[in-house]
Amino acid sequence: MTNAFRIHALGDSDPANWDALTTLLAGTDISASPDWTHTKYSTYSERGDGGRSGHGTPVVAWRWKGLRQSQRETLRGIITNLSTEVYIQTPTNETTSSGTVRVWANYRCQALWMPADENVSNINVDVLLDVDLEFRHCVTVV
Repeated sequence: MTNAFRIHALGDSDPANWDALTTLLAGTDISASPDWTHTKYSTYSERGDGGRSGHGTPVVAWRWKGLRQSQRETLRGIITNLSTEVYIQTPTNETTSSGTVRVWANYRCQALWMPADENVSNINVDVLLDVDLEFRHCVTVV
């Protein structure tokens, strides 16, 4: 299995069976690959010695400048509520020891649908603009 952006409803925890975004969101002129961020910890605290400590689980965000309605509906079929537990495969900020290959992670997490989706000002002809999905409480799937 190659690394790719993947998302899947709960049930099958084998990443090889998860749906690749390039397949799920294919068939339009808009790229299925999102811009992304990966934050190693959900919160940070300042220590008395001037250092910083990380707490909690990773937080991931996927962002598209726009998606076609068919692409939106496909994602909405997986993230059916404002938050839905899903599996994802996503890149991290880490690289291999050579520094040339990005490290990917497989997570079980809470997917958060964007509240702004219901705001019609985001809709431009047949494109939903500024699509942001957040994934919290990311727990590694082995």
